[in-house]
Amino acid sequence: MEIMKNILTIENKKFWYSFFSVSYPNGYDKELDMSVVDITGQLADLSWWDSFTGYYDGVFEENDGYREEPTSVEANIESSRKLLVEFHPGDILYYINNELLGCTGPSWKLQVIPYKEVESLWEREDGEVLFWLLLPLTRLDNEDLWETTEKISKKLSILFPEDICKNLARCIINQLI
Repeated sequence: MEIMKNILTIENKKFWYSFFSVSYPNGYDKELDMSVVDITGQLADLSWWDSFTGYYDGVFEENDGYREEPTSVEANIESSRKLLVEFHPGDILYYINNELLGCTGPSWKLQVIPYKEVESLWEREDGEVLFWLLLPLTRLDNEDLWETTEKISKKLSILFPEDICKNLARCIINQLI
């Protein structure tokens, strides 16, 4: 993950708080009456995110929120699979070997990667970053929801204040099922 190594780190809370705020369009828990953005919104620095994605007045009118040369990151998932993530002002696009895998914007395409596959990345050297980047696109198949919620909540405590992790995990899980 050579590109953006100084920005795309676990320690860069500005990136992660903002990323979570825009990456979970269906991350809502009915019982809590909360969404991912309700929980992370006050932590996110959307002016930083706007700068990061290259937002400018008129980008939505001119290009539907897409830039010709977006901020992007590349990483090898395995030797034969290369991930490219493009961060646009109005969307995050994910490609594997130059083929669109999914996106989180208004025409979202989610639940395209089995959760077990993304979870297995955690143990790699760059696995935590890959896990968080790909989590918005995952789907839960036959996983135990309570156990998976607990695992994600525990992992979230690396990025977020501990007191919000359980509710945030519940909202995230609801996007993955």
